[in-house]
Amino acid sequence: MGRRRRGDHDSAGRPTQSSMSMCPVTKNAIRYGKRNETILISFRTFSLICTLCYAPVSSMGGRPICQSSEARATMASSPPSPPQQTSLYFRPLLYSERLRRLLNRWSPYGVMVTHAQAQASVAIVKDSQFATTEETKTAKRIYEVAVHPVLDQPIPSIYRFGSFFPATLTTSLLLATTHKPALAFAAHLLFQSHSAGMRYCNYSDTSRPLDQNLMMNAFIASSAAACGIGSGAILLYRKFPKLRGVATVVPHLALSCAGAISTYMNNQADLEEGVVVADAYGRICGVSHEAARIGVYRAMWIQAVVIPGCALLAPMAFTRYVIFPRLTASNNFVQLPIAISAAVVCGVVGLTPAMVALVDPQIGVAAASLEAHCTEYAQTLGVAPSDKLYSSRLLY
Repeated sequence: MGRRRRGDHDSAGRPTQSSMSMCPVTKNAIRYGKRNETILISFRTFSLICTLCYAPVSSMGGRPICQSSEARATMASSPPSPPQQTSLYFRPLLYSERLRRLLNRWSPYGVMVTHAQAQASVAIVKDSQFATTEETKTAKRIYEVAVHPVLDQPIPSIYRFGSFFPATLTTSLLLATTHKPALAFAAHLLFQSHSAGMRYCNYSDTSRPLDQNLMMNAFIASSAAACGIGSGAILLYRKFPKLRGVATVVPHLALSCAGAISTYMNNQADLEEGVVVADAYGRICGVSHEAARIGVYRAMWIQAVVIPGCALLAPMAFTRYVIFPRLTASNNFVQLPIAISAAVVCGVVGLTPAMVALVDPQIGVAAASLEAHCTEYAQTLGVAPSDKLYSSRLLY
């Protein structure tokens, strides 16, 4: 790696104001970066995934703001004092907008962004007076996919949202082609570990600190369910061959149980304390447990039904009932691995985002269906009982 000039970076490794004025340095950092540095960080982080979950809360947890536990309790017991105008603004999203948001979030481009590029993007986003319009646009895109929104620090590439497609594709291919309990166990454990690492590294809720014990318990419970069902089913239909017909749905069932358990346990705080709801103009109307419950159940629907069904069950069912009979009739089994891989790729990259985008990321509930204090306060703002109040939590 090249030498870093002493005056170009501060003690934390971020570019200084003087270095930002030197366009070649900034341009090279954001365009090229140090890929070997990112690869090294990714592999070290992956090998220490369990240790990550025990790291101090202050390293990734958010700082408390006005939506702390005390504030939530006060707002839940009585209507909040004068309406506060927030940055939230809710409007109906077209299907194309939801799909575009998902594809941008899951785009593998975020994984390919280097550590140096992410650091340079933070400096440009904070002060873009020395950058061109194109550099500022590129920096903002890099910031969205590779930088923690609260800490302004690069997220390890393997745990960015852009790693969803590679991780899900790898897991689906392994589960669709293996008949060995040990390999199924490893595939489920790898996927649950990656999901826990993504949740930890991307935690940005500033209303409450990160509960490491809850996250670790959720990881253990979901991993035990996935590994137990996935590996146990293979051993079971080895002993009882008549049960082999259910092999198509077993991996899907394992991932579904794990997704439901993990989502429910990691959202316990929202279920217990409620979530802030606001009208379409972003005016806060109180804290609602009903909106929290609807949001958590909708997230469980995505994690436990839609994603496993589209990424795993649909490709395996298509392979079993469409591809395999055709190849059997033509006695052409050489193309079977290619056909299975193509079906899994189409399920993960195409069908999964297309189906998830059918679910609105905004949790909108009619004001009359929420708690009385939310409904009454919304009416003082001119919100009709049939109008929707929106949760501050977005699904994606």
